[in-house]
Amino acid sequence: MSEPEPLLSELCTICHITPPKYRCPRCSIRTCSLACTRRHKNWSQCSGVRDPAAYAPRAQLETTGALDRDFNFITGIERGLERAEREARARGFELEHGYMLDPKVASNNKRKRGGNYSKEDGSSNKKNKPVRGESAFLRAANEAGVRVERSPRGMTRNKQNKSRVHPKHKCLSWTVDWIHTCGRDTVVQNYLETITIGQAYDRAYPPANNETTSLPDKKETEFPPYRNVYFYIRRNAYHHIVLAPLHPDTTLADALRGRTVYEHPRLYVLPNSPTDIENGDVDDESTILEKTWLRDHSPETESDKNDEDDFTSSEGSSSEESEEDDESESEVSLSDPKLEPVEAKLG
Repeated sequence: MSEPEPLLSELCTICHITPPKYRCPRCSIRTCSLACTRRHKNWSQCSGVRDPAAYAPRAQLETTGALDRDFNFITGIERGLERAEREARARGFELEHGYMLDPKVASNNKRKRGGNYSKEDGSSNKKNKPVRGESAFLRAANEAGVRVERSPRGMTRNKQNKSRVHPKHKCLSWTVDWIHTCGRDTVVQNYLETITIGQAYDRAYPPANNETTSLPDKKETEFPPYRNVYFYIRRNAYHHIVLAPLHPDTTLADALRGRTVYEHPRLYVLPNSPTDIENGDVDDESTILEKTWLRDHSPETESDKNDEDDFTSSEGSSSEESEEDDESESEVSLSDPKLEPVEAKLG
């Protein structure tokens, strides 16, 4: 006598041939093999992972199996957090979550609302974070072709620096440090990048009533005098005061494009013309023109030197590092290796 055929409900719900051996933790569908299980996941778009928030009767919650499932769920969350922490540290992100602090450190440093703690010793790192508007300024300076090197917080130049992105005019507002060698005091003022060097000088040192502020009619030289003085911007270099002459009608944006500034620009006002400096007719023998300095220093040497001194923070950056090799011969970093220059484009 032949055996009765099994009911479809007693067979695999996918192939309907073999009795089932497995049950899907997600939807409780019963399958007979790995192949049928994969077909079920593909056809039903089922993840095959148990839903920890699914409703269960109270009687099922008091079983050993329910406790094991809850334990595995919590353990899986801890593993995911540890994996995310390792990946974040490998990418250079600062972790500020309280559960990642050393319990001994966390007990001694009670976390305040809005506080910032380092992942290593729990100490506050709020001073190392960019202030409001600083990241936007650094990005705008980078787009304008200016590389900005920052000094540690609390230093004099860092306190003087009020450079920012002007919210109304939608352009950079630079803090300029005027170094006057004609017996006048140093002046630190803010100017929009669209202002000319001559106009900025008139604001820093207002002319007398009988003093003319117009340029000579005959343009005999490439860099004419303005109010009997000449303007220069200093290039960062060791053991020399390397100056690049500026035309009074040059805008601040054009004067800074392709250059490196330490916190904020520093402009020099000298009675000596570029020809006088080139001929050595200056009080300080270490003062030379930029073109003279470039002839005596090979770009390859300066490029290698900059590659050793360049470090990134950021806002990082990141990213923008590949352009520094091509632009490094134009500026030599004055920063101490302990400083963290910001990734802005060198000129």
